[in-house]
Amino acid sequence: MSNLISSEKWKLLNMVLWITWKNRNEAWNNSSCSIPLSAFMVVKRMLLEWTSTLNREQVTLCPRNSGWTPPEIGHIKINSDAAVFSNSFCRGLGLVFRDSSGHVILCQATIEASSPDIAYAEAAAILAGAQLAISMGYTNVIFESDAMIVIQNINSVGICFLSCKEIIFRIKALVSAFDSYSFIFLPRATNRLAHSLTNLGCNWQGRLPSSSENVASHNLR
Repeated sequence: MSNLISSEKWKLLNMVLWITWKNRNEAWNNSSCSIPLSAFMVVKRMLLEWTSTLNREQVTLCPRNSGWTPPEIGHIKINSDAAVFSNSFCRGLGLVFRDSSGHVILCQATIEASSPDIAYAEAAAILAGAQLAISMGYTNVIFESDAMIVIQNINSVGICFLSCKEIIFRIKALVSAFDSYSFIFLPRATNRLAHSLTNLGCNWQGRLPSSSENVASHNLR
């Protein structure tokens, strides 16, 4: 049977059967069992964790102790980050465009209404970067983010169970128009400039805000 369905669906089927069998044993031995929705959420979480572990070595990583490095000539690097402000039901998105010399071409800060879902916000920041890159005519783009689970799901060809899966599909569709692109995970310490923009608390676009100049000068390798 396994040769009739995809590998991902086969894994999902086995997990569903195992949870169903476990649920049946609970009902038989303890006269209680999980409701179907609860059982489904368990399967969803298991598959997501398994996929994340499997893909960990497939995600391009920046060295943990290095600073930010410029892209090669002819490429643009876009660093993105997001913050969720649960007390105001808003999210802040930060984008930094830099060239092969490390010069900041453009910074963008956005604040908008949002649910308190950080993965969704991180994916929204990457999507905003892709949309802006297309509008500016860039064709060779490197995306960097400190949201590993989002980067893993963008790079994966398997099933995405994140709440932001629709945004991830939109990102994949958009970047297909580029001549070249890649999605790279980097540590938060290396993504400080984009992170500083998420906390501006306003909609802003320009070169580099004065509040972030010190961060930028200490963010290079």
